[in-house]
Amino acid sequence: MKSRGLMITTAAIVLWLIPIMAFGMDADLYGYTKAADVSGRMSVSADGRVLELSGFSSLFYHPLEVYISRGYMPSEARMVGVIPAGFHGGMTFSPIPEITGQDMVLLKVPGWTVPLGLGLFGD
Repeated sequence: MKSRGLMITTAAIVLWLIPIMAFGMDADLYGYTKAADVSGRMSVSADGRVLELSGFSSLFYHPLEVYISRGYMPSEARMVGVIPAGFHGGMTFSPIPEITGQDMVLLKVPGWTVPLGLGLFGD
């Protein structure tokens, strides 16, 4: 009886995690002036609620603000989080605005107007 309860609990947890782990759109990140200055990948969850950063690397030792830009209009970008200075690896941001296949991700140093990194979302 305990084994059956454990199986049901495990199945329920796995079914709950599947939507979280499923990602739809991706954006490869590149440095704005030199591609090697910033690298990594952003993925949007299938339900559109989570933005996952993976494989992140930056030559800059500044915190970087993460913005989502509607289409190709950086002036209308909305900040979704901050990457700490010197950070390498992966992290998640939630909640995020709805992202379409025409939106961009921009990485900016706080107070700067020109982004250090960017990426275009697509399937």
